[in-house]
Amino acid sequence: MKNFLSPVLLVLVAVIGYFYILPAYDHVALLKDKRDKHVELLDSIQSIGTKISNLEAQYNSFAPRERGLLTRLIPREAREAVIVNDLTALAEIHNLSVTAVTFEKAASDEGQQAIGEADDSLFGSRYATWDSVVTVQGTYDGFKGFLTDLGRSIRIADVSHIKIAQSETGGRSLTEYQITITIYSLE
Repeated sequence: MKNFLSPVLLVLVAVIGYFYILPAYDHVALLKDKRDKHVELLDSIQSIGTKISNLEAQYNSFAPRERGLLTRLIPREAREAVIVNDLTALAEIHNLSVTAVTFEKAASDEGQQAIGEADDSLFGSRYATWDSVVTVQGTYDGFKGFLTDLGRSIRIADVSHIKIAQSETGGRSLTEYQITITIYSLE
């Protein structure tokens, strides 16, 4: 009986150990995968930080006069693309679709000093404004939420005109909202 009990206990311990260790090992493997992804992400962030530092060093190597010329030559499309992306994301939250966005740099505000800013402030004393016409389609409740969130946005924007029109597309009635906004940005 003693000889029979030892192998049975050994098999029982092996089975219990197997069912206890296997889930724990799967969990450890999952954590290792997550850790590897995080390490890869941190390496990517470090690489981007290095590239940003190199670009800043290259930018700072230019004389201040050349930097001024360079900033005038750099197209504003990057800023406009960011603004369009922000407006599209905001519209999608409220089930609206952005159908058109046009920009025009406001000539009257060019070179004005920002209110409350000194000439030697950290960000400089100049700001730029863009007049933009944004056209979205959707429901009134969605549009109302879009305007509310636009007003709460970190990006400063003034809504000056709103035009509302009904349109028929494929037998469906859609409401089209066209808003004229002025967007402010530090130069």
